[in-house]
Amino acid sequence: MAKPAKSASNSIDALFKQKDTPMKGVFDPDELVKDGESLIEDLVILPNYSVFAAFLWCTLSWCYGLFNRCPLLLINAPEKECGKTQMLKIVGKLAHRSLETANISLPSLFRVVDEYGPTILIDEADTFMSGNLSQPHD
Repeated sequence: MAKPAKSASNSIDALFKQKDTPMKGVFDPDELVKDGESLIEDLVILPNYSVFAAFLWCTLSWCYGLFNRCPLLLINAPEKECGKTQMLKIVGKLAHRSLETANISLPSLFRVVDEYGPTILIDEADTFMSGNLSQPHD
């Protein structure tokens, strides 16, 4: 008798049904930011303001539900092979419940976000968003 195929839904359930345990005690937020920036700076070369913005965005991903609006983090560069994917992987390690994907269909994207609330990381997003990311919205 053949085993039933493992569905993608089961692996996503296992990934996102875990509960995050809050840290106990007191921490220094300034030290947290310094450590986060240092981590990013050790792995990619960015201007200081970009390192700070990326770390703040990763921090925001842990509490985005408290806000009415949440900004996108767009990683771009003037040339190919500049480390955009490397930066995306770093963000994936720091962001809350990150789910890295490429070429996801919009209906699938909406279903995953609705059910699990992950931080979606999309490599090469411009290939399926048809330029909608760079246009201002009202």
